[in-house]
Amino acid sequence: MKITDLHIHSNWSSDSNLPMQVAVDTAIGGHISCMAFTDHLDIGYPTSSSPFLNIPSYLYQISALQKDANITILKGIEVGITKSNRKETQSILEYFSFDYIIASCHGNDEVEFFSKKARELYGDNLLKVYFNHILFIVLSLSSFHSLAHIDYILRYHPLSLEEFLDYESDIDKILQVLIQRNKALEINTKDMTSEKCKSMYSFLLTRYRKLGGKWVVFGSDAHQAKDIGKSYQDAKGILNQAGFSSFAIPTQHGWVLSSESSL
Repeated sequence: MKITDLHIHSNWSSDSNLPMQVAVDTAIGGHISCMAFTDHLDIGYPTSSSPFLNIPSYLYQISALQKDANITILKGIEVGITKSNRKETQSILEYFSFDYIIASCHGNDEVEFFSKKARELYGDNLLKVYFNHILFIVLSLSSFHSLAHIDYILRYHPLSLEEFLDYESDIDKILQVLIQRNKALEINTKDMTSEKCKSMYSFLLTRYRKLGGKWVVFGSDAHQAKDIGKSYQDAKGILNQAGFSSFAIPTQHGWVLSSESSL
């Protein structure tokens, strides 16, 4: 079985101290055939916890690793989008050459969505604000391949799956934009030990397929070596149950299924 992991962080992200070479060695040892470094770029994030990524040096190091590694390594990036940083972020994405771009919703111009302040600020409207911001991201960002961790909000707030699914129509709007724009949906396994997370992705992938979605990507969201490829089998089971045959991989010529690629 060919395993892909398209959401891996390294010590180029402020919330990780994982050396890139260690990540590559771990991926190879875990029988991963394709990996993507997707370190954070969150311009103007509400706190200073995510400093500006030195992109030239970052890409240079990935290029050096690509030369010798017995694994496909994609030059990726994870961009946190807000209304105030969208244009600057888009300019950066157009200037540099990335193989893979993840669009993420970590916060808006007022608050980080993981924080208690978000709950205090929006109260019962928190999920509505969250989904509206994701919709803004997928509609307004022109250069990206996939939408990451739509379950992000569930990790940090005492929200039930039922509360989350009450916004099915908002979720459908997001999925329909991804489908119309030929973007992929990510299964993020950072919290896959949670039954709530598994049930959420089962619902999400079933809706995505029913609406006409074709491309699903696997991402561990690893910030430590031990989490690379985490819960792949659980994610694969959810994928198959939703009617998909395999995970997708971006190429210069479009999407391919991992089982059909020549990695």
